[in-house]
This record gives sequence, structure tokens and C-alpha cells, in this order.
Amino acid sequence: MEKLLTKNALIVVLSLTVISPLFWSFFEGSLSFIIYLFSLFVIWVFFLYRTAKKIENP
Repeated sequence: MEKLLTKNALIVVLSLTVISPLFWSFFEGSLSFIIYLFSLFVIWVFFLYRTAKKIENP
């Protein structure tokens, strides 16, 4: 479980630290960037939910 959670957390942190500045400069702080961050959060929650389901039903 910890490996999967760590992997998901690393994906989110890397995308926030590496991809976000690129999107920020591209969108210049527009609404699209906020939508991008929200979609990233939704994807991360989905991964956590899927991970919990896998652990619950091996």
C-alpha cells in the first residue's frame, strides 16, 4: 500500500513542480491553469480510491 501511495504522491508532486510552471507561463495565470490543477487533483483522488479498492479486494 505504501508503495502505491508513494508512487501516486510522487506523480502529483512532480507534475505540480515540473509541469505547473510550464502551464503557468503558457496560460499566464488564466482560468485554464486552475482547471488543470483541479483535474490533476481529481485524477490523484481517483488513483487513491483505486488503490484503496485494490487493497480491500486483493
